[in-house]
Amino acid sequence: MMAFREAHDAAARSELYRVFADALEYPDAALQKFLAQGGLNVALSRSLGRLCPDLVARVAAPALRDVPDLEQLQSDYLFLFEVGTNGTPPCPLFGGTFGGIDRRVVMEECVRFYEHFGLKIDPGVKEMPDALGTQLEFLHFMTYSRAHSADDELEASAYRRGESDFLERHLGRWLPQMRKELEKQSIGPWYREVIGLLGDSVELFLRERVRHS
Repeated sequence: MMAFREAHDAAARSELYRVFADALEYPDAALQKFLAQGGLNVALSRSLGRLCPDLVARVAAPALRDVPDLEQLQSDYLFLFEVGTNGTPPCPLFGGTFGGIDRRVVMEECVRFYEHFGLKIDPGVKEMPDALGTQLEFLHFMTYSRAHSADDELEASAYRRGESDFLERHLGRWLPQMRKELEKQSIGPWYREVIGLLGDSVELFLRERVRHS
């Protein structure tokens, strides 16, 4: 029974990380259609319903349900995450740009995490090790692997600790700072709410770690 619950909880986390990674890609027509038709809301409700029931009500709130049209979604994304008003985005999607830490140190630590679990960044892919999308894909892999190794307590435990350590040292460190910057921006609420739900999920996972340690 414990292995069954372990596998189901890990699978729900894996889906949650994946859907957040997809939602925070640069929006094209297919992604905007998926969002506007409620695909993100359904996926979040399914995962959060198992993991973070207190957050489910926010999935149906207007801030997340009312998705901007493609032009506005792209405009908000570029302003917030890529160019800002003068070429410097207020909320870059790179963990190493927050907190006054040498970004090279952050990226090197990310790479060590990835390589420890047998992963390498494809040299043909231009994504950086500290990019939010890369970090979420790593967490998706960790929880997917944990879900499929639940019958092996030692292996499942290694993936569980790796996920928790990575959350504490990376997303748990820099997402709160990013959210403060998002609150200052005069844009629609959609990206603010997506990042807010991600940040609250991470905080809850880290509180669970403390309770179970």
